[in-house]
Amino acid sequence: MSRLHVFCMVFLGGMLIVSPTSWAETGCLDYSSSITLSGDPQNPYGLYFGEKTVTIGNQSFEHVPTTLIIGELKLGDDGTLHAVDTVIVAFGDLGTLILTEHAVASPTDVPYVYRVNSRFDICVSEDPKCTGYFENAFGRISFHGYVDFSSAIVTGSDKGKICW
Repeated sequence: MSRLHVFCMVFLGGMLIVSPTSWAETGCLDYSSSITLSGDPQNPYGLYFGEKTVTIGNQSFEHVPTTLIIGELKLGDDGTLHAVDTVIVAFGDLGTLILTEHAVASPTDVPYVYRVNSRFDICVSEDPKCTGYFENAFGRISFHGYVDFSSAIVTGSDKGKICW
């Protein structure tokens, strides 16, 4: 390795150590939430609106407006539904968190009720984009819950990490 490469690596490493950044900007925080969303029972594959209770690190947020946009549903051979959805979580002045959901909904013994297991990618969407405090966020979140297509209700909770 040339002396220039060694010098650049040492210089950049030193800059990373002494640069004034907060822990939240360079680390990851635990993320968890519980959610209840409702849609139009006449159009159970349309938009869902509701609120989340969110905890990021040690900070809790109540009544966070949340929108679920269901993507194209694909029916699996075993009756499961697969979709890539968009979830918009609006934290007001803090910004907007955009989650891309990779959902698998499995039928239950109750007609029109599906158990949903999914993972969320954070801020990978180009439209819409994360804003404010969440603009450069990344991470992964897992969701477990239910969707009742007869009443157009989604309930569940999620956990994961959000990083900056």
